[in-house]
Amino acid sequence: MRLPQAVRFGQLLTQEMRGGARGFSGHAWSVEMTFAWESGEDASEGADSLRESWFGISIRTEAMMMRLERGSSRLYGMMLMLAAVVLLADQLTKLWAVSALSDSERVAVIPPLIHFRLLYNAGAAFSIGTEATWVFTLVAAAAVVGILYTARRLASAGWALVLGALLGGAASHLGDRLFRKPGLARGHVVDFIDYGPFVGNVADIAIACGCVALVLLSLRGVQLAKVPGEESA
Repeated sequence: MRLPQAVRFGQLLTQEMRGGARGFSGHAWSVEMTFAWESGEDASEGADSLRESWFGISIRTEAMMMRLERGSSRLYGMMLMLAAVVLLADQLTKLWAVSALSDSERVAVIPPLIHFRLLYNAGAAFSIGTEATWVFTLVAAAAVVGILYTARRLASAGWALVLGALLGGAASHLGDRLFRKPGLARGHVVDFIDYGPFVGNVADIAIACGCVALVLLSLRGVQLAKVPGEESA
């Protein structure tokens, strides 16, 4: 069997797959395959004469894909590192507060603005929703999953820091809800930084700073997703 035209399909498809493995460019791609061959001796028939056949096959495939730009591993790693720092700092300070502070103790730090006072919070800020702890467990879990999913499109160092702070705070709160008393998915968050109107913790500070930074980046028009042809910020 002779192939008068080279089959281009394999080469083009391999190039597209390799390009996708590097980052899923998300652009429309097309593959054109044109090949033809002439059959030689028909062995099944045992014929001595050659029967000439010409087959032309042309296949064109176009697939439009949503842009799914994955951020660089450096930015994703930056986000995870900051999240780990926030989570560790929050849990260590909570461990200190539980061991060093009593339920009724109030220690002045920057009087009259900030005191240390141990509090177990079953609800959200300002002790809202204390009877629906499981709802806040689901919210924290959804936040963690949502941030990890969104970070696949990460393209800015600023957004890496924002998502890292939010991820660390949400993950630490989720840990409290899952593993602290009184039980699974009903755990109370340890608060000990008393600002007067409310009592919080390190994770709350990280989440608040992350939200403020999120608004600022949005107002400045800093893009979260990578734009093809542009370098990461």
